[in-house]
Amino acid sequence: MEFLNEGLGLSEVNPLHAEFKAYTQVAKALSAEDRSTLGFWKIYEHRFPILAKVARKLLCASGTSCDVERLFSRAGLICSALRNRLLPKTIQCLTTMHYYYAEEEKVKSSTREQAAIGRAKRFASLTSTLLVQSPDSYISDSDSEPGDF
Repeated sequence: MEFLNEGLGLSEVNPLHAEFKAYTQVAKALSAEDRSTLGFWKIYEHRFPILAKVARKLLCASGTSCDVERLFSRAGLICSALRNRLLPKTIQCLTTMHYYYAEEEKVKSSTREQAAIGRAKRFASLTSTLLVQSPDSYISDSDSEPGDF
């Protein structure tokens, strides 16, 4: 019998042991494409409830510190020398609101970009259609008079 920390025995009766054995069998049987971490736990969360809880806690940790750095940067802009008496709850609310407003601006700017791209495409097709339909009225640089500009 194997022993874990604090004298807990890992035996066949232990539900975690049985769940872990079943998990390893299922994981070995899957191909590399089917072993997607998030997809696997979404599919098998009912079959492995204990391990799924552990996986949710471990997999939610960020691999980088970028999010934390952005949060501190945002909080630093909110907590200035003139606003040094804000409560932590107020700072939390303000940083959250700032995040949501920034996300809204991203959506608005992407919508504006899509509209601009659509206008550019329509203009390009219109001008190319005009050039194809009336090639005689198009004046090239070689056809223009030197004093026209």
